[in-house]
Amino acid sequence: MKERRYARGILLAAMFGLLPAACDVTPERVPAADDETAGGVGGNKADDPADSSTTASTGSGAVVEPTCENPPAEIDLTNLGLESCPASICGGGAHCVPEAMVLANGGPEQAAMLAPCDAPDSLCVPDEFIETQGFFTPKTCESVLGAEGRCMSTCIPQVSEQLKQASLPQDVCNDHQVCVPCYDPQTGDSSGACDQSCDEGPTEEPVLLPECCGGLGKCVPTEAVPGDKLESLGEYECAEEAGEGFICAPKVFVEDLNFKPKPCSKIGFLAKLTLPPQYQEGRCLPDCLPQLDEAPVSQGDCDQGFLCTPCFKPKFFGGVEPTGACDF
Repeated sequence: MKERRYARGILLAAMFGLLPAACDVTPERVPAADDETAGGVGGNKADDPADSSTTASTGSGAVVEPTCENPPAEIDLTNLGLESCPASICGGGAHCVPEAMVLANGGPEQAAMLAPCDAPDSLCVPDEFIETQGFFTPKTCESVLGAEGRCMSTCIPQVSEQLKQASLPQDVCNDHQVCVPCYDPQTGDSSGACDQSCDEGPTEEPVLLPECCGGLGKCVPTEAVPGDKLESLGEYECAEEAGEGFICAPKVFVEDLNFKPKPCSKIGFLAKLTLPPQYQEGRCLPDCLPQLDEAPVSQGDCDQGFLCTPCFKPKFFGGVEPTGACDF
């Protein structure tokens, strides 16, 4: 039987604040103490969401453990009396489940992945997890760059937090779901999105973000770039490699969300000649930014692929003004 997984964490492309996060969760099954307490689906405890044994009784009294090939009957949420998750968490498609039940079936790792509800000691769980008691196969969809993905609930904090940074397509997914790629489009590593519950796993190869700017950058969706940084990036060959809606971001920005350019002092000769000594500082910026094409830059003491860019430039009528090099 395929190992059951309730909600593995989502790992997306790390780009301009798109934080990767992945957690493998393999919950323990909760065995029934005896036939009387193994009501399972439709048993005498179906109206008690805190008691969620995944075993079921046969007519002969034998206890049969559900599998992906022989899943339990689907639960009717209307009979459980669960509160819908508050709008502050998501717009729908999830209900508040007692934390004790989540801990019993999924352990603390799964509980940590879910948002707390307003109801005391309860967590927001996507409906598909509740209805199928974890025995489900997420819908296959087409994600970023046409990559294979799975429909995942935006009620999961890891998904909703990343949606604040970048857009994922909905494609064929239900309301309150988005299509998460099976593989991290930056590295090609598994995202975990296609290894949940009864899913047999991805059937297609990873689709990676195309390179740009002579291999110094990656083509990323424009929605993934904060507005204040978007104007500093160039398209380069991304329109041809990835299509419309993509822009070339230096790899250091994509790979390190906290990247800070290192200071440099060997600015170009013209900058040294025109700037007062106290303003003769710079930052090592990737040689993949449009504003460097006409800036008084030099290799200076920067690493290969970076240029020492002055933090200031002289004004036409005297004085200096920032170039923006020290604002990254």
